[in-house]
Amino acid sequence: MRTHQYRCRTCGRHFEMTISDSECEQVPECPYCQGQDIDMKLADPDTKGKITARLRRIEGQVRVVEKMVDEDRDCHEILQQLNSIRSAVQGASLLFLHEAAADCLLNIDSIDRSQRDRYWKKCWP
Repeated sequence: MRTHQYRCRTCGRHFEMTISDSECEQVPECPYCQGQDIDMKLADPDTKGKITARLRRIEGQVRVVEKMVDEDRDCHEILQQLNSIRSAVQGASLLFLHEAAADCLLNIDSIDRSQRDRYWKKCWP
């Protein structure tokens, strides 16, 4: 059993649901308006903290590269820093996938095609 937090796009309300592993393949329904246009929220404070810390480091790296460009630094140094940023973004993406998005994607093959397409469009518009 896992507790997830959601936001209904139809009525805008936030709600929590505890869902068993067997129910994971079903799209949750808003308890207020019975809508199924639902977004799952990132609720775990530890996961939020890990992801936020990585994003802040990336933000700092981007500021350094911006300063390097403004100072007309060597192209090789700039490229090296950009590669570091790319790797950091990939690491943050993998952390997010592992810690948060896995719940969304674990049972995606078990839902009907229209719902699966809707999930993919949310992730990769």
